[in-house]
Amino acid sequence: MAGEVLRAAESDVRWAKRPSRRNPARTNYAQLLEDVCRAAKDGEGPIILAASSIDVRHWACLSRLMIMNEPALLERIHPRYLHELDCPQAVAMMQLWFQDVTGRSPAVRSWRHAREGVSYR
Repeated sequence: MAGEVLRAAESDVRWAKRPSRRNPARTNYAQLLEDVCRAAKDGEGPIILAASSIDVRHWACLSRLMIMNEPALLERIHPRYLHELDCPQAVAMMQLWFQDVTGRSPAVRSWRHAREGVSYR
Protein backbone atom coordinates (compact mmCIF):
# COMPACT_ATOMS: atom_id res chain seq x y z
CA MET A 1 0.00 0.00 0.00
CA ALA A 2 2.71 2.53 0.94
CA GLY A 3 4.50 1.94 -2.34
CA GLU A 4 1.27 2.51 -4.28
CA VAL A 5 0.54 5.79 -2.49
CA LEU A 6 4.06 7.10 -3.06
CA ARG A 7 4.04 6.06 -6.73
CA ALA A 8 0.71 7.86 -7.13
CA ALA A 9 2.18 10.96 -5.45
CA GLU A 10 5.16 10.88 -7.84
CA SER A 11 2.71 10.69 -10.71
CA ASP A 12 0.86 13.68 -9.23
CA VAL A 13 4.09 15.67 -9.17
CA ARG A 14 4.72 14.87 -12.83
CA TRP A 15 1.14 16.00 -13.64
CA ALA A 16 1.60 19.18 -11.58
CA LYS A 17 4.70 20.16 -13.57
CA ARG A 18 3.03 19.77 -16.98
CA PRO A 19 1.65 22.79 -18.87
CA SER A 20 -1.99 23.55 -18.11
CA ARG A 21 -4.45 22.88 -20.94
CA ARG A 22 -6.22 26.16 -20.15
CA ASN A 23 -3.04 28.22 -20.15
CA PRO A 24 0.04 26.41 -21.50
CA ALA A 25 2.29 29.18 -20.14
CA ARG A 26 1.44 27.93 -16.62
CA THR A 27 1.85 24.56 -14.98
CA ASN A 28 -1.12 22.46 -13.89
CA TYR A 29 -0.11 23.20 -10.29
CA ALA A 30 0.02 26.97 -10.78
CA GLN A 31 -3.38 26.91 -12.48
CA LEU A 32 -4.89 24.71 -9.78
CA LEU A 33 -3.48 26.89 -6.99
CA GLU A 34 -4.89 30.01 -8.66
CA ASP A 35 -8.31 28.36 -9.01
CA VAL A 36 -8.33 27.20 -5.39
CA CYS A 37 -7.16 30.59 -4.05
CA ARG A 38 -9.86 32.33 -6.09
CA ALA A 39 -12.50 29.95 -4.75
CA ALA A 40 -11.20 30.52 -1.21
CA LYS A 41 -11.70 34.28 -1.57
CA ASP A 42 -15.12 33.98 -3.22
CA GLY A 43 -16.99 31.75 -0.82
CA GLU A 44 -17.39 30.13 2.56
CA GLY A 45 -17.09 26.54 3.66
CA PRO A 46 -14.91 23.88 2.11
CA ILE A 47 -13.85 24.24 -1.50
CA ILE A 48 -15.36 21.67 -3.82
CA LEU A 49 -13.59 21.59 -7.14
CA ALA A 50 -15.43 20.98 -10.39
CA ALA A 51 -14.64 17.57 -11.80
CA SER A 52 -13.08 19.22 -14.85
CA SER A 53 -10.56 21.25 -12.85
CA ILE A 54 -8.61 18.36 -11.31
CA ASP A 55 -8.49 14.62 -11.44
CA VAL A 56 -9.51 13.51 -7.95
CA ARG A 57 -6.66 11.00 -7.91
CA HIS A 58 -4.26 13.93 -7.56
CA TRP A 59 -5.96 15.46 -4.52
CA ALA A 60 -4.02 13.64 -1.76
CA CYS A 61 -0.67 14.99 -2.92
CA LEU A 62 -1.72 18.31 -4.44
CA SER A 63 -3.85 19.43 -1.50
CA ARG A 64 -0.80 19.00 0.70
CA LEU A 65 1.40 20.97 -1.72
CA MET A 66 -1.14 23.79 -1.91
CA ILE A 67 -1.31 24.08 1.89
CA MET A 68 2.49 24.03 2.07
CA ASN A 69 2.34 26.95 -0.40
CA GLU A 70 -0.58 28.87 1.17
CA PRO A 71 -1.13 27.71 4.80
CA ALA A 72 -4.37 29.72 5.08
CA LEU A 73 -5.94 27.30 2.59
CA LEU A 74 -6.07 24.74 5.40
CA GLU A 75 -9.27 26.44 6.52
CA ARG A 76 -10.88 25.69 3.15
CA ILE A 77 -9.34 22.45 1.84
CA HIS A 78 -8.84 19.33 3.89
CA PRO A 79 -6.36 16.60 3.00
CA ARG A 80 -7.34 13.23 4.30
CA TYR A 81 -4.72 11.80 6.69
CA LEU A 82 -2.62 9.18 4.94
CA HIS A 83 0.21 7.71 6.96
CA GLU A 84 2.09 7.03 3.73
CA LEU A 85 2.15 10.78 2.93
CA ASP A 86 2.27 12.12 6.49
CA CYS A 87 5.06 10.13 8.14
CA PRO A 88 8.38 11.98 8.61
CA GLN A 89 10.02 10.38 5.56
CA ALA A 90 7.10 11.26 3.31
CA VAL A 91 6.98 14.83 4.67
CA ALA A 92 10.63 15.17 3.61
CA MET A 93 9.68 13.83 0.16
CA MET A 94 6.75 16.28 -0.04
CA GLN A 95 9.17 19.14 0.65
CA LEU A 96 11.43 17.98 -2.19
CA TRP A 97 8.42 17.57 -4.49
CA PHE A 98 7.21 21.04 -3.55
CA GLN A 99 10.59 22.50 -4.54
CA ASP A 100 10.56 20.47 -7.75
CA VAL A 101 7.08 21.76 -8.70
CA THR A 102 7.43 25.39 -7.58
CA GLY A 103 11.16 26.04 -7.65
CA ARG A 104 11.19 27.35 -4.08
CA SER A 105 10.88 26.27 -0.46
CA PRO A 106 7.44 25.78 1.11
CA ALA A 107 5.95 28.25 3.58
CA VAL A 108 5.31 25.42 6.06
CA ARG A 109 6.91 22.02 6.49
CA SER A 110 3.68 20.09 5.91
CA TRP A 111 -0.09 20.53 5.97
CA ARG A 112 -0.11 19.27 9.55
CA HIS A 113 2.45 21.92 10.53
CA ALA A 114 0.16 24.53 8.97
CA ARG A 115 -2.57 23.35 11.33
CA GLU A 116 -0.16 23.75 14.25
CA GLY A 117 0.95 27.20 13.07
CA VAL A 118 4.56 26.15 12.43
CA SER A 119 6.02 28.23 9.61
CA TYR A 120 9.31 28.41 7.73
CA ARG A 121 8.88 32.12 7.04
